[in-house]
Amino acid sequence: MKKILAIAMVTVLALSLLTACGGNSNTPSDGSSTLSGSNPGNSSTPGTNNTTSSGNGDNLTVKPDEIDFGAIMSGGDGMGSFSNLSPEAKQSIIDAGKKDGVEVTFENDGSAKFVDKDGTVSIQKPDGTWVVENSDGSQGQFGGSWPDNALTKLIPKPDFTLFAASGDDESYTLSFSGATLEQARAYVDEIKAAGFTVDAESEDEVTYGIQIFSYDAKNDAGNRISITMAGGMFVVEIDK
Repeated sequence: MKKILAIAMVTVLALSLLTACGGNSNTPSDGSSTLSGSNPGNSSTPGTNNTTSSGNGDNLTVKPDEIDFGAIMSGGDGMGSFSNLSPEAKQSIIDAGKKDGVEVTFENDGSAKFVDKDGTVSIQKPDGTWVVENSDGSQGQFGGSWPDNALTKLIPKPDFTLFAASGDDESYTLSFSGATLEQARAYVDEIKAAGFTVDAESEDEVTYGIQIFSYDAKNDAGNRISITMAGGMFVVEIDK
């Protein structure tokens, strides 16, 4: 039963994340980044908006009246780096945000923070990673850098490509692409070295033509880690 659930979990996760990511951004051949579409639930400006970025530093051009704040609040992608904008452009975006009911601030660390009236917070980190923080305390991101929180600090950072991450203070799930079975097994060795060896359970076999590899264990503090690799997707869940 656990092997069937592992297959189902990875399949549903991949499909749901791909659906959430799709249809929002495209990259034209001239190298500029364009974001199209809107989120009527968050933005007061429905329709199709285009934000075009070109160049670097103060040469980065964004038209404030074409910013899609709905897309930003959903975890904006393809927007370019807001931290590279000139002070004048940043102020224009702050003013445009007020019209859409979104509070925009540019932090000293280079991140851009967008707070919707429903309490949703969307942050573009200096490295371009978008993180969405919901009013219930949960957060999520697509791609980008390794999330830094109390739970992820309990485990080693794997040398895989981060596909998505989401969770809260009690549980956090990370999915990766580009991991081989050998790398997955090696990562489990790192997990064991980090102290997750209590009540350990593992599987490593082929089921219905799909290689299933999993490892579950606790550490002495009672934190549980669950690792599953199936169908080319590598998923790590860490629970408090």
